[in-house]
Amino acid sequence: MDINGFIKNVFELGVKTEFSAKENDKINVLNQIAFLGIVFLTLFLIVNICLSSWTQVGLDIASIVLVTFILVFQYYGKILLAQVYFVFFMSLMVTYIMLCFGKEMAGDYFYLLFAISAVVFFDRISLLYASFVFLFVQLAGQKIYLNYYPPLMDIKVNFIENFASFIGFSNAVIFILFLYKKQNIETEKSLRSSLADNEQKNKALESANGELERFAHIASHDLKSPLRTVVSFLNLIERKIQKKEYDSVGEYIQFAKKGGEQMNQLVDDILQFSTIKSNEDIPTESVDLNEIFATVEQQFSSFLEDKKGKLISSKLPTITVNKLLISILFQNLIENGLKYNNNPFPKVTVECIDNQGSFELNFIDNGIGIASDYHEKIFNLFTRLHANDEFQGTGLGLSICKKIVEQMGATISVKSALDKGATFSVLFKKN
Repeated sequence: MDINGFIKNVFELGVKTEFSAKENDKINVLNQIAFLGIVFLTLFLIVNICLSSWTQVGLDIASIVLVTFILVFQYYGKILLAQVYFVFFMSLMVTYIMLCFGKEMAGDYFYLLFAISAVVFFDRISLLYASFVFLFVQLAGQKIYLNYYPPLMDIKVNFIENFASFIGFSNAVIFILFLYKKQNIETEKSLRSSLADNEQKNKALESANGELERFAHIASHDLKSPLRTVVSFLNLIERKIQKKEYDSVGEYIQFAKKGGEQMNQLVDDILQFSTIKSNEDIPTESVDLNEIFATVEQQFSSFLEDKKGKLISSKLPTITVNKLLISILFQNLIENGLKYNNNPFPKVTVECIDNQGSFELNFIDNGIGIASDYHEKIFNLFTRLHANDEFQGTGLGLSICKKIVEQMGATISVKSALDKGATFSVLFKKN
């Protein structure tokens, strides 16, 4: 293993994927501080061996062992213990060194390092306050002692040791402050992301509540209406049979049948609408729209033959979409153009305009058209513009189309006027 790989492994001791990024950053920074401390203490050890300062050599070896315990705790997952050990026990070690070497060892600034570390590492307020009090008592105690009593050891501190201590302290503070700044930035980003997610969820919830209200309407009216029709005509049929009057029974049966068919279509549309889930990733593939058109044309072949209708298509492109959803979209828009049509020769034309950054699919019919006041409303759930029997519909077809289009990241709009036909335009962005 090369030296870079070794250092990387040391820095990542105790880092785990199940921990949050914030916790792993704390582990990583404490590892760096411990590693930095071991490096500088090793340098002290080499210098003191060269100077034959054997008492200081012993202190250096003991200090290296004590600092190494931080990495050991981290390795075994004792993260909080490593942090408490660093702030509380290692500060005691600094106090002992100060008492041994006296004022010449310029190490008071290390108490600042431990205080900053406590702010960054400790989330519990009680632990933070305890560390502040503990550090203050140590600093004050060693100051008072050294003002009245000589150092425990009569050893001169050399310039190299003081300078190396200052460099080590400076780097440790930089690591800690960098971590603190990084945590603040990440917290702010997380907060912004959370607020954006909540706003998006609130909008989705409002939309879902609107749909629920519409479904409450369908339960109270739209489903009951054809059901009442069926029950009403069945009652009439029952009375006619009881009176042995059969002159209108066939007509009543047709009315009841039509009500049942309408209710069945409504249930089918509701099921189709509910299966299209918003804001969900859907599988996509390259789809030849000419094949989709040919399939839909086959589905309406009987209708076109009976009504003398016609489906026309220009050359359509191959685009990357969900095949099922685009098939439902074609089926609903073509059916809409044929259904709402009193022309003796109903016709729907599908054409594509290849723009620079998008494909525009146009579904053009020669039907009854839509007044401009209703161009936005027709995409709402259960909106029906024609309550008469001539044009039977559930009011869900265009809602399904809009939901499909939004799911595919496209947009839909309509251009129309009464008795002038309608053009539904679906705009797909090119990948």
